[in-house]
Order: sequence, then structure tokens, then C-alpha cells
Amino acid sequence: KEPARNIPRAILLTLLISTIIYCFAALVIVGVQPYTYVQNSATPIADVYDAMLGRLAFYFGLAGMAVSNYAALNATFLAAARVAFSLGRDRFFPTFLEGVNKKTLTPIPALIATFILVSLFALTGDITIVAPLSAFAYLVGKTIVNSSVIELRRKGLSVPGTFKTRFFPAVPVIGMAVCILFIISMDFLTLELGAIISLIGLVLYLIYGRVRSKGIRGLHPIYLWFEIPESLEELANERNIPSRGICEDVT
Repeated sequence: KEPARNIPRAILLTLLISTIIYCFAALVIVGVQPYTYVQNSATPIADVYDAMLGRLAFYFGLAGMAVSNYAALNATFLAAARVAFSLGRDRFFPTFLEGVNKKTLTPIPALIATFILVSLFALTGDITIVAPLSAFAYLVGKTIVNSSVIELRRKGLSVPGTFKTRFFPAVPVIGMAVCILFIISMDFLTLELGAIISLIGLVLYLIYGRVRSKGIRGLHPIYLWFEIPESLEELANERNIPSRGICEDVT
């Protein structure tokens, strides 16, 4: 109900709650183990179990970490597949990625493609490369998201009645600055590999996605020549659409 109000609130609450939990977890970890030991450990949380409750508890901690990782990976995997689906729908990627299961409406081709790509990275077995590259891609993506907020507001493309960033443009500018600071602090190998992958993506966009996407821009809401109305009812009245068929006809 009322997604324009409740979804932003849910996102902000999630960020606040998870940040508090992470801070308290970090305090517990460095309170039990010296920080010099923690920074070189691959299993700092399980080490806390070991120090407090013994070696058997260490494996219990590892099991808990594995379960939580699978839960997080499930959400991340589905989100990544959704991005691939959207890029296929907008013709930046091959169109087969926009296919969905007729019964469940699940983007099966996008899920399979994401699974194959993620598996190729995972099979390298070198977390010292894969993890920093994932962080690099995440930070680059968030830099673009923050910049897009400024561009959408500047061009007046935000939908009336929906959430608007407070203290604009300070928040997106600070967001971009923080992401860029994290990026330039990464090691040279990560920056080199990240730049290569980004360059490949840019070339694919220029020679494939950019040209193909132009052909469907007339169908996309942000390229419509008329202003987006404040409600579906208003749009229905403008186009003489009966109220009972608003959802189908407007879509």
C-alpha cells in the first residue's frame, strides 16, 4: 500500500537497522579478539565463537555464516537477474533475456545467464580477486545511480507524488564522492581489471546497446512527449479510457 511513501521508508529503515547491527557486531569482534588478529582472519565471527565457547563453537559459527551468506546470495542473484532482464527488455542486451515463464512470470533466461556468469567467476577459486572486483562494480554502479538522481531531477523526469531526495543535490553529490574515494583506495590490480571490464562494457554499449535501444525509445515512459500525469485516473480521463480498464489500457 502506498509504495511511493512506504518503499523509500523501508529502504531507509533497512539501512539504519543493518548499519547498527554491523557496528555492534564489529564492536563485539574487536572486543573479544585483538584487531591485529581480526584483520588477517578470513573467519573473524567464527573466531569469536572459538575464543568464547571453544573449538566446536567455531564450526557452529561457520555454519551460521554459511547460512546467512546463502540467504544474501539468493537476494543478490535474483536482483542481478532482474538487471539483465531489464537490459534485455530495453535492447541493451540480447532480447532473449527479456523472456519470462508464462505461468510464474519469472525471467528464466536472465536467471540462467546470471548463473553461468557468476559460476565462471566463482570457479576461479580466488576470492582475493573476485571479492574486490565485486566491490568495484558495486561502487561504480552506485556512483552512476547517484549521478542519475541529479540528471533526472534536472530534466524534471521524476514522477509526481513519489519520493524525492532530501537536501538535494547534497546527498547524491556526497554519495558519488564517497563511492569514488572507496574506488581510488583499492589496489592497483583491482582497478586495472575493473577498468578493463568497464571498457569492454562501454564498447559493447556503443556498438550494440546504444544503437538498438534508440529504436524503442518511443515506447519507454521517460521518452514520452507528454507530461506524466499525477494519477492513472487523470491519464484515463485524458485518453477517454473507461475507469474499469485503466490498468490494462494505460499499460
